[in-house]
Amino acid sequence: MDTHVTNAYQSDWTLYVDAIQVVYNNQVNVATGQAPNMLMFGYLPTTTLQIPAIDAESSYSRDQQRSAAERIEHLQLLRQEAHDALVFGQFTVAMYFDKNHTIPPFKAGDKVYLKLAKKHTPGYAVPGITCRKLGPQRKKAPKAKKTAKTPTVPTRKSARLA
Repeated sequence: MDTHVTNAYQSDWTLYVDAIQVVYNNQVNVATGQAPNMLMFGYLPTTTLQIPAIDAESSYSRDQQRSAAERIEHLQLLRQEAHDALVFGQFTVAMYFDKNHTIPPFKAGDKVYLKLAKKHTPGYAVPGITCRKLGPQRKKAPKAKKTAKTPTVPTRKSARLA
């Protein structure tokens, strides 16, 4: 199926939306195995208008009522099959996820590390922190403040010892 429509004029794209929608809804869905129009209406509509000739004198006979009931039954069967296919798809994805992912063995009170994102790598983005790990870190002793040294004048005792 085409994913886009190319046109010489960009101002008349609204004329093609209905036709594109019909074509898109007539495509078979991989998960359900049916087209959305088939599930909704029981048939695949075409892009051309097809109206059967109806006589003014005709009325619904018992055969037509029976075929309408069969059509409704068939439509309900298609919808049930689509629902079952979706449930099965969800189940298989859940099984695949459960098989490949385990619950982390953390307990309440355990120390954990967070992997931080750096540019395009996955992780938690924390502004202002550039390290790759964030977690329990030892508290460092505060650094001694540097003070301006004042020149000391040697006393007599210190001058004699030197």
